[in-house]
Amino acid sequence: PRPGLRVLIADDEALARRRLVRMLEEIEGTTLVGQADDGMDTLAKLAALAPDLVLLDISMPGPSGLEIARMHPRTSIVFTTASEAHAVEAFALEATDYLLKPIELPRLKQALARAASRLQQAPLARVERGATIVEAQHGRTTHYIDARSIPRIYSEDKLSCFHLGGNEYHLRESLNQLEELLASHKFIRCSRGELLNTRAIVGLRNRGATVVAVLAQGVEIAISRRRLAAVRLALRAP
Repeated sequence: PRPGLRVLIADDEALARRRLVRMLEEIEGTTLVGQADDGMDTLAKLAALAPDLVLLDISMPGPSGLEIARMHPRTSIVFTTASEAHAVEAFALEATDYLLKPIELPRLKQALARAASRLQQAPLARVERGATIVEAQHGRTTHYIDARSIPRIYSEDKLSCFHLGGNEYHLRESLNQLEELLASHKFIRCSRGELLNTRAIVGLRNRGATVVAVLAQGVEIAISRRRLAAVRLALRAP
């Protein structure tokens, strides 16, 4: 299973970073994925690590914390700063929280709980020109993929996964959520652990007592007896 809240610390002061590291070690459900010591390093770590949350100082060499937040509007950010001066601008950028140094453990816990809640309530996907764009993870990189290009989504070790272009991607949504989300794109449940894009099915074939859906490159996916009638009906639909 995926770790809890994946956190990047970005601060040009080593002492401030160490303090945050110690506090994160006391907070369950958080994983420190990296540290950055200036604005350019922060941008590089954001691209390489794709954290769920950044504990972001405002005054750093290179791009400031506010400039970084403008460049990464989809990233959850908790500003950590010694000054109240930028609070209004920070919340205008939809920051999750604004913590004044020296940061105390209870206040940090509150900010992280708020960030985790926001992430759970975030939209599962976005719609662009009739396409549903899903957020998928491959290694440490987040990709935004048109769901219509995905032939099948399957459940493995409590993760929803799919293959595309030779790579395996992970989705944070369950198959139940994805079934509802992608129904308009002709995805259908063919078994407890498998969701198929009916546009990717080139035929059905009997394999003994089992019927399989044949996808491109000859991939065969078993269809449960309970789902077979619904799959046949979906394939006849315009």
